[in-house]
Amino acid sequence: MNSMSSGYLYSGYNSDHGLSYTYEVNFGPVYTVGQASFYGVDGDGLHHTGVAAYRFRPDPNGPEQTVNLGGWKSWAPSVYVNQASSVTFGIVVGAKQEAYVLFNLFFW
Repeated sequence: MNSMSSGYLYSGYNSDHGLSYTYEVNFGPVYTVGQASFYGVDGDGLHHTGVAAYRFRPDPNGPEQTVNLGGWKSWAPSVYVNQASSVTFGIVVGAKQEAYVLFNLFFW
């Protein structure tokens, strides 16, 4: 591993409805592992996090390709991508809930 980057997301609190949002991290093309996990939740019911999408460059001189992992039920907890240039993390909570997500990016 050459380096890593970490950060956190806060879902916000919504008393009447659930909410979801994504956060995209961009970087130069490199072999990357992206990982998301909860480190705090409040409220009963649905909480979900994961990797929602990523971009990579199969040909170093070619265009980026986007891989969308679908709706929140199919988000992956982690991805391993050669020549990744972006990872998008997502978080979903229900009404009267909030959550914190830790995300990690490991670069080789």
